[in-house]
Parts: sequence; C-alpha cells; structure tokens
Amino acid sequence: MSLSLLMCLAREIPHLSEVTKTGVWMRTVFHELPGRTLGLIGFGPAARELAGMLGGFGLRCLAWDENPDKAAAERLGVRLAPLDEVVRQSHYLSIHIPHAGKKILDAAKIDAMREGAFIVNVSAEALVDEAGIERALAGGRLAGYGACLSAPKPEHPLNKYDSFICAPALRHE
Repeated sequence: MSLSLLMCLAREIPHLSEVTKTGVWMRTVFHELPGRTLGLIGFGPAARELAGMLGGFGLRCLAWDENPDKAAAERLGVRLAPLDEVVRQSHYLSIHIPHAGKKILDAAKIDAMREGAFIVNVSAEALVDEAGIERALAGGRLAGYGACLSAPKPEHPLNKYDSFICAPALRHE
C-alpha cells in the first residue's frame, strides 16, 4: 500500500484522474524519483520490501528503526540514520512502525522536513500529528500526505486538500 500511495502522490494520479474525467486534458510536471531521498521510519519487512522496489528508481534510501536489521540494510543499500536525520533529509517519508502510544512524527518534526516533501503513513494514524500535517499542507510546506485509515472518515479535516489521499487500512490475511 505504501508504494501505491507514494506513486499516486508523486504523480498526482487522483487529481489528474478527476480532471481527465471532466474532459480536460491536463499536462503536469511530475515529482521525479531519481536522485531523491526515501526515508523509512521503521525497517521491518514491509519497509524493506519498499526499499527493494524503489531502489530501482534511483532513490537514495535512509531508514530509522529502534532495532534495525543491519544486514538487510547493507544488502538493500539502505543507510541507517537517526530519526531526525531521516525526517529532515527525506523527499518521501514512509512510516512503517507499530503504534507504541506516542507520536513519532510530531509538529516539530513535520516543520523540520524539506519543503515539498511527501509523507505516507501506512501505520497507525495516531503516530502522526494531523494538525501539524494540516498546517503543512495549508502552507504548502508538504506536497502531499497519504494515509491508511482505520475507518471511513467523511468529516476528516484533511479531506479538503487535494494533496491528501487515503485508503482503508488493509491487513495481510
């Protein structure tokens, strides 16, 4: 799911689909992947799979994990780094950790991100300060936010932003 959300955001697919359905043919400049930095918060199986898939796109990959698999990082060409560095340097940030009762991405970390960055959260919604996300989207600091939601939320405060996309949280069964 993280790859799907990331590509939809980077290529503006939901917006372009809606515009095209109205009969308008719109050309746009995409956010290119080669030479950019993918940051992974959490480096478990899903994050390692994402790093492996996106390595072929020419992305530099940084990861933070409390208990990182150093052998996997080396095999995948992923540099392990402190959380603050991963957040600051990422053009694309993907969150892959279980909820541990605290926000991993608070407003200060969101403010420290590169201008024009994208965030994908396929973990618990509570890990991210959504008020901080909303301020960053409204101010143009974040280019987009994609999230897996635990339940339908027609009144979600981020729904008013074209740069917010969401999908139901899916679990492997």
